[in-house]
Amino acid sequence: MNKSIMFLEMFDEFLRGVIHDKPENIHVLITSDHGNIEDLSFGGHSKNEVPFIFMGKETHHFLKVSAINELFHTIFTKLFDTTSITKFEKI
Repeated sequence: MNKSIMFLEMFDEFLRGVIHDKPENIHVLITSDHGNIEDLSFGGHSKNEVPFIFMGKETHHFLKVSAINELFHTIFTKLFDTTSITKFEKI
């Protein structure tokens, strides 16, 4: 767990650098394909919820997103104004 804490502290510093003076037209999306840091005894992909961070003027589109497949759908339908690719909606 100490290594996890050290990594998260390093990530905080990285994120501070990314968002410092971020231009308004730039979007930042940070997520993972699985969550495990809360239980390091499990080495595979867990079924736990995966948090994400979205920063930018389009944040309102992401307020109700709660799963990876919803994130993909929202990116393509709201940010790129396209129809989501059906095979990826079932991830």
